[in-house]
Amino acid sequence: MQGHKDISAFIKTFAGDERHIVDYLAEEVLNLQPAHVQDFLLQTSILNRLSGSLCDFLTGQKGSQKILDDLERANLFILPLDNKRCWYRYHHLFADLLRQRLNQAHRVRIHDLHTRASEWYERNEFSEEAIEHALMAKDFKRAVRLVLGLAEVMWKRAKPARLFRWLKALPDEYVLSSPTLCIIYAWILCDNGQYQAAERLLQTAERILDSINTGNTANPQIESKSQPSLTVRDLQGRIAAVRAYMATGQGDVQRIVNFSEKALQFLHQNDATWRAGVAMSLGMAHTIKGDNGSAVKALSEAVSASKTAGNGSLYLIANIWLAVRLKDYGQLPRAIDICKHLFGVLAEEKLTNTAAEGGLISIWGEVLYELNELDEALRYEKKGLLLLEQGHHVGARGWAYLCLLKILTAKKDFSGIEELIREIEKLEQTSDVPPWITPWTEAWKARIWLMRGNLDRAVSWAEERGLKLDDDLNPLREPEYIMFARILIADGQLNDAMELLERLSKAEEKDGRILRQIETLILKEQKNINESLITLGTALSLAESGGYIRIFLNEGPPIAQLLEKILDGKADVSRAYVKKLLSAFRAEKIIEAEEGLAENLSDRELEVLRLIAAGLSNKKITEALFVSLSTVKTHLRNIYAKLNVHSRTEAIVKAKTLELL
Repeated sequence: MQGHKDISAFIKTFAGDERHIVDYLAEEVLNLQPAHVQDFLLQTSILNRLSGSLCDFLTGQKGSQKILDDLERANLFILPLDNKRCWYRYHHLFADLLRQRLNQAHRVRIHDLHTRASEWYERNEFSEEAIEHALMAKDFKRAVRLVLGLAEVMWKRAKPARLFRWLKALPDEYVLSSPTLCIIYAWILCDNGQYQAAERLLQTAERILDSINTGNTANPQIESKSQPSLTVRDLQGRIAAVRAYMATGQGDVQRIVNFSEKALQFLHQNDATWRAGVAMSLGMAHTIKGDNGSAVKALSEAVSASKTAGNGSLYLIANIWLAVRLKDYGQLPRAIDICKHLFGVLAEEKLTNTAAEGGLISIWGEVLYELNELDEALRYEKKGLLLLEQGHHVGARGWAYLCLLKILTAKKDFSGIEELIREIEKLEQTSDVPPWITPWTEAWKARIWLMRGNLDRAVSWAEERGLKLDDDLNPLREPEYIMFARILIADGQLNDAMELLERLSKAEEKDGRILRQIETLILKEQKNINESLITLGTALSLAESGGYIRIFLNEGPPIAQLLEKILDGKADVSRAYVKKLLSAFRAEKIIEAEEGLAENLSDRELEVLRLIAAGLSNKKITEALFVSLSTVKTHLRNIYAKLNVHSRTEAIVKAKTLELL
């Protein structure tokens, strides 16, 4: 590190070709070993992990286990990967040096070494490693055969990024000669928003199948190690299923329905995985139409079919989509139950650290946002995005960006918002983003302008987006029309706003878009458009069963004042729910705190207080609320400080005195 000013940057970029470390490892480590050990080290350097049996097969010599044991005892930059000392790996800097030496001295042997490694891995049923080495050996026939046998397994394991990398590494002629690979590759490209490339692959697959059908065999079997009985008709059904899925990303309802019907007609009844995929596409068709009730039904069928298929990844994704729809359908508690169930499924199906887990974590962040648990929501959303950004699902990534945008807006983190909007715009420029992403992005941009007092920019935005009062209200663009109503209210055009909100409210009620209906009703009420408070009472009735909090807090002091007015009157609403909302307003200091508390308890602190009163331990509270132990302890400290008490018993007594329990 001597002579380097930025030590941290130097360490991060430090690699095996760095002169000083190369000199040390070469002169003081490698060159001092006996010739047979040096040869062993060079040959096995192509491996990411080593075992005695694998090294014996690779080198053609016996006694590899003893060499590995001796290397470990000598502390020669080799690390055990398990307690039984069966598997090892070289320190990455040492491995870099060994590979450089192998490349310099024995380049012609590298191809053979990778071939032998691939053969050993295949014989011992380590298919992923077998594919990696086959590709490095440029043994593409073996790689294609192995990928065909593993493709659907990788789908079940939620590893599309690795499958995508393998397919990309294969020369075009190998992919384009296999209809099965074309179909799988097309599905992955649809995830990535590359619809034109996906369509070209599907057309190639169709040409191959057409040429087979024109032969003498009426219904021949197609290559597939995992499903040897796959027929032309089966693959035609899968092509239709991919086209239905592609149409969901393009927002084309009619094409979704047409291709889904064709897929179900061609797919075998036992092909549960692909039939589950079709059910998901139909669920999205109903979502695009704005029919939440039908969407929930179709996605529930997708959940059932994916469970029957034993496809853990698809089961997880179908449930995630279902949870989102339930949240918007006014059934937030059911969405919460599904998410909690899925966190258990992750471990059972070994889907941790995958894009599927990223999608679940992201949706859980959105649920926490609706419950006004902003800090926890932000933590989950950022964690989910880290996983999603490693994958290829542009729709899931775009939705996670939107969830994060809502959270940052609630926290009034304007610098974070600006940075995030740039990321969203970059995604929209580089991929074909699904059509339900852009209206939300645009609506939140305009909302932020209004929050910052820039009415002129918001008005210009409505004109640029072509929003008019007499437009047909496309459900996909509903977020923009709700935003348009906000702009009309801010601009003093209350009658026009009322007309638009009335049309929106009727459509939302008809199709079960409950969460949007609540927002529309709140907007109608809070600007004194409807003096009777009946509209707000309806919004409260719709929201209470779901326990929605944030949707009211987003409207600020005007809605808080109306809630206080309701509480003071004799409206037929749940007083406990109104108090809960007002408590949340006070926690954010939007309205003044009630007397008797140093500071008002937040909604989550009240929830923790109720669980304490029910006799739950800290550990049980973490399980009930799905938060960390440190978070529970922080809530307890806050509760004690705000109630001015020093124990659970004192907290319960004080809370009952203040009618908090």
